[in-house]
Amino acid sequence: MVAALPGVGKTAILTGLAWQATRPQGELLGRKVESTPVVYVDFDAASGDGRGIRWWIERHKAAYPDGDIDRLMVYEPDKDTYGLGEKELAQLEEVVKQTGAGLVIVDSFLAAFPVDPRRAEQVYAPLRALADLAARTGAAVVVVDHLPKPINGEQAGVRGVLGSIAKTAAARAVHVLVRVPPRDVGGRHVLKWEVQKNTFARIPDPFGVEVIFEPEKVYVVETPLPEGVGNPQKDKAKAVVVNMLSTGEVVTRKALLEKIAQEANVTRRTAERYLDKIVEEMNLSKVYMPGRGAPIGYRWAEASPPEEASPTEEDQDSTSASPEEGWYVLG
Repeated sequence: MVAALPGVGKTAILTGLAWQATRPQGELLGRKVESTPVVYVDFDAASGDGRGIRWWIERHKAAYPDGDIDRLMVYEPDKDTYGLGEKELAQLEEVVKQTGAGLVIVDSFLAAFPVDPRRAEQVYAPLRALADLAARTGAAVVVVDHLPKPINGEQAGVRGVLGSIAKTAAARAVHVLVRVPPRDVGGRHVLKWEVQKNTFARIPDPFGVEVIFEPEKVYVVETPLPEGVGNPQKDKAKAVVVNMLSTGEVVTRKALLEKIAQEANVTRRTAERYLDKIVEEMNLSKVYMPGRGAPIGYRWAEASPPEEASPTEEDQDSTSASPEEGWYVLG
């Protein structure tokens, strides 16, 4: 799951990943991208005709012309398709199997699955279906999502993805992208990339990503974060809290402090300071647990109500589309 506020640049990065996968030897941020057909399911276009996605793909193609456009299939709903239901998911699975696609990108969760993101029982079913899709096809499935809008001066992304904690619990990894204030990076388009959950691997430190715009071209490169942007130790502490609370259960303050001290390599006093700040930023619920001394625990507070997502990118240029049952197919 990749989440950001609208307009931050997640579509730029994910279309870049998709294009790199069509190259004989693709790479993104200095890391190898396996060459494979790609299926991009776009439910989040403002215009409904794929122009925004096509605009980004054409500019990645200009930067890396050895990619193969025929290996990148962009699907959009037709006028009678309002989400990815059982029928549409079956169609998607068939396409993935027939093409041998190793990467599936669904943009975005709320547009493809019109459910109440605060309700765990509603969120679980589509995420389970996508996990089953990945298991049956062997493809990596990436879901684009949104962050809740910051409130009361909080930093963007501290509460994780928009809606129920079930999203975080169900995803194998959650990646949060937050734009660095342009004044801190000389007006450049720099994002802080943070992994808040990575189930079977070490959680990496936050790092910087820059989207570079040239005439008719777009590049995505890794870049150092400016001084003062992000505290690696506190970020590790926050990752501990997100991971330990991701089940939705109450976790004791003692257990959180011990894990923070271990993972962030800090003293108990520093761990307490980080945890108190994180509890405030993430609006966690304090729970007095049964037992001697009434130990304190924390759990995720009731999620904020869903917010209407604004268009992620400005639509530019147009490409003709040929109709297919249930979809418009581009490329």
